[in-house]
Amino acid sequence: MTDTIKDDKNNDFEKSRLHTSIFETTSTLFSNSYHTFIVRKSERLASALYVITGFMPSEEPVRTRLRVCALELITRSASPFELKETGKERFEARCAEIITILQTAHHAGLISGMNAKLISDEYASLAAFVRAHLEKISERGYDLKKSTVSDPKTISTPIRHNGLGLLQRGSNAQRTETKGMNSDFNYRKKIILDTLNKKPNISLRDVMSFIPDVSGKTVQRDLLALVSEGVLVKKGDRRWTTYSKAPSH
Repeated sequence: MTDTIKDDKNNDFEKSRLHTSIFETTSTLFSNSYHTFIVRKSERLASALYVITGFMPSEEPVRTRLRVCALELITRSASPFELKETGKERFEARCAEIITILQTAHHAGLISGMNAKLISDEYASLAAFVRAHLEKISERGYDLKKSTVSDPKTISTPIRHNGLGLLQRGSNAQRTETKGMNSDFNYRKKIILDTLNKKPNISLRDVMSFIPDVSGKTVQRDLLALVSEGVLVKKGDRRWTTYSKAPSH
């Protein structure tokens, strides 16, 4: 294992630990577990939207609007009393807007149908949860019980990104990723070569920066495979390793 990959794993662990500690530290700011739930779910869904919209052109209006709506929902979820008094309809309307835009983006070929359905279902469940538990969200002392949620697995399952702009749930992500290993590699290969058309050389960290949520080990394996195929040329060692297109390419 190279020093670079060790550093990447340490960074991933540190990010995960920091994210957990932030929520543990700020949990006292939330009214109860119902409030905590909608804030965390809004945050997770916003993160997912940022990932899938990251594959859209920066000037694409759909990308901007989805991100604005997602951030607005985080803001609204953070204030349970305002949500109770005047914000429920606006919260639901914003969820509905996101769902509608996602469908539009799918029909326009900007995102996959699976992504559109997955995120739409999650926002629909978030809106339904707020509607069903509005009174409890703003009251201190309420604890969220599994029995209060009709389908807890659907609502609380974390979203994963498999490196293809495809968001999946739980163990299904691993199965789909295994089946699509070749297509995943071809997709990453295209991104790497497109990048090298714009700059003379790239490093492992460069590739990881524009292919989100793919491990350093996977990216390094891709780069070495392209070197073996004669597509790329490797120069330097360890932290100073760079890759460029072979003369024939």
